[in-house]
Amino acid sequence: MQMPIGSPREELKNVLRASIFLVRRAIRDLVTPVFQASLKLLKMVITQYIPKHKLGKPETAHCVERTVPVLLTRTGDSSARLRTTASNFIQEMALFKEVRSLQIIPPYLVQPLKANSSAHLAMSQMDLLARLLKDLGTENTGFTVDNVMKVSARPARAAWSVVGVRSVFVEWMLE
Repeated sequence: MQMPIGSPREELKNVLRASIFLVRRAIRDLVTPVFQASLKLLKMVITQYIPKHKLGKPETAHCVERTVPVLLTRTGDSSARLRTTASNFIQEMALFKEVRSLQIIPPYLVQPLKANSSAHLAMSQMDLLARLLKDLGTENTGFTVDNVMKVSARPARAAWSVVGVRSVFVEWMLE
């Protein structure tokens, strides 16, 4: 944040890329305060650094695309606290005005899970999908009725978690 306004654009982008590299490493860290600090840094980069220096949507997209897959992995963590923190942050990030308009996060949530995915990961991803569907809806969000129904109908190792998404989706459709 101490980069002066008017710094060369290439230098600003280099600082951004270095920050995201560090954020990705810190998200994977087993020490909870390091993980939490990475989320604070990521939020600051997306909501303050990029707008302050007028870097734009491509840089925001770069930040999200580089960090969401790692964060989604953390939603399958054995620690309930880390799972919840990662899931809540993804939901919060999806609602940032800088990220929401890009419609980047919903497609990650409707991708098929790997056959060897943990039950924690499946449950967290389905819960996050249900919460974001409720927050964002399907109108210009990256969620479509088709891709949400496909994800809720597919067989999964933790297929019982799909019931929650189906019920939220049906409840949302009835509103």
